[in-house]
Amino acid sequence: MTEEFNAVISFDPAMTGLAPTSERFQLAVFSERRERALCELRTLSGIPELARGLKSDRVYRLVVPEGKVLQKGKDGLYRGVVYRTDGKISQHAKFERVPPSLARVASAVGTQIMLVNISMQLNRVEEAITAVSVELHNDRIGDVLAGVQQFEVAMHMEAGSRRDGAIQNAIQSLTEGLVKITLELGSRIRELPEPTNTFWDNWGGSKSKLATSQLRLTEDAFKVAVHGASVLAECYAALEEPQAGVVAMTRCLENIYSSGIPKAAEKARLAEVQDQRHLPETPWLQFDEKYLAFSNRAKQTALDAKTLEQGSVAIDFQVNELMEVL
Repeated sequence: MTEEFNAVISFDPAMTGLAPTSERFQLAVFSERRERALCELRTLSGIPELARGLKSDRVYRLVVPEGKVLQKGKDGLYRGVVYRTDGKISQHAKFERVPPSLARVASAVGTQIMLVNISMQLNRVEEAITAVSVELHNDRIGDVLAGVQQFEVAMHMEAGSRRDGAIQNAIQSLTEGLVKITLELGSRIRELPEPTNTFWDNWGGSKSKLATSQLRLTEDAFKVAVHGASVLAECYAALEEPQAGVVAMTRCLENIYSSGIPKAAEKARLAEVQDQRHLPETPWLQFDEKYLAFSNRAKQTALDAKTLEQGSVAIDFQVNELMEVL
C-alpha cells in the first residue's frame, strides 16, 4: 500500500521483544483500546452494509476517512475505503469524520506501539552489555530499581484507576533515578582513557587493561540507565498521555545520549575484546542508532487527537468484530 496514515490500529501488534509479563500486559492494554475503537466503528454509518459484503476469514484495513483524498458527498459524509491485506481496495463505504473519541484511542494506540517499540530496542541494547557488575551505587540506582518494581506490581492490578496511579508513582521513581544514574554515566565516560595507545601509555602497564577495567563500571551505569529508560517507555505506553509520554522519553533518551554515548563508543574500542560476537563498542553504537530512530519516528507520529480528527485513522479487523452488535 502506498497510502500513509496518521494512525494505524493493527490486528496483532508484535511485542515479542518484551519480557513475558510485560508482553502480556501491553497486549492487554492494546486489546482494551482496540475494543474501544471497534465500538466506535460499530456506531458509524455504513458499517452494517460494509460488513455483510466481506469474507469472514480475512483481515481487512478500514480507513476512516480515506486520508489523502477527502471528498465530502451531498449527504455530508466522507468516503471510507476498506483494503485487503494485499493492499487492494475491497470496497468503499461512507463515514462521518473521525469522531473525537476514536481519534483519542488512535493516538493512544499509536503512541503505545511506538513506545513499546523503543522499549524492545533498548532491551536489545541492554542484552549487548556483557560487563559483570563489580560495583553498585545504591543511592543512585535505588530509585530506578524501585520504579521497576513499582511498575511490575502495577501490571498485576486490575482496577484501571489504581493501576494508573501505581504507574505514575513508578514514573516518578524512574525519572529521579535516571537523572542520578545519567549524571554518573557522563562522569564515568569522561574518565575513560582516551582512544590512543602510545609507548608511554603502556609504560608500567597496559592502557588497554585500564580501559577494560574502567569500562566495566561505565557499562554498569549504562545498563541501569538503559533498563530504566526501557521500563519508563512501557509505563508511558500504558497511560493515555501520548504527548507527555513522547516528551518524557525524548528528554530521557536525549539525556542518556548527551552523557557522551558517541565518545563512549570511541573510547570502548581501546578495551580488550573478550568476545568477538560482542565488541566493546557495540552497545554504545546500538543506542546511538536507536536514539536517532526514535527521534525521527516521534516527529512522524500524530500525538494530538485534534490533529487526527482532521486526518485519518486506519484499523485492521475481521468481519465478526464489526458484526458483534449488529
